[in-house]
Amino acid sequence: MSSWPGELWASYDLSMQEALDPTGDAWRQQVRQRVSIELDREALARLIEEDADEAEISYYEAVSDPQARMIDQAQRSYAGQYRRHVRHRTTGATDHNT
Repeated sequence: MSSWPGELWASYDLSMQEALDPTGDAWRQQVRQRVSIELDREALARLIEEDADEAEISYYEAVSDPQARMIDQAQRSYAGQYRRHVRHRTTGATDHNT
């Protein structure tokens, strides 16, 4: 399980990452490597069913927030689209729409 919600809040602070990596490669790599918020949510739900620990409940509430889920999905989508774009350009594929 990843370190949500701390991981989510860390992803908001991009100013330091942008200063160190203006291309955004490090950020996109981090997004691709982290566990999906949905998997964390499911794991926390199973834990809460067995043992309703206060910390687990607060983590579950954080990852169940619709805005947090939407942000995670958007970040993953962007990182995947960029990866496909770069792969498409490096393979020398041509645009068949023109």
